[in-house]
Amino acid sequence: MAVEVAGVCVNPGDYVYMDSAGGVVIPPASLQQVFAIAEDISAEEAAAARDIRAESTQPDS
Repeated sequence: MAVEVAGVCVNPGDYVYMDSAGGVVIPPASLQQVFAIAEDISAEEAAAARDIRAESTQPDS
């Protein structure tokens, strides 16, 4: 039986993720796609962090 939580429908089998920034309900059919997108975002953030560290270690011109 589905339930509504704060205006969001949560169905049996859905995955719910919450942290201090908010929450999301993920239908099971979308879980692998969500993981793939999360991995892409994580890789992009790691690359950006490397670029920022590299810029901060270069001597001023």
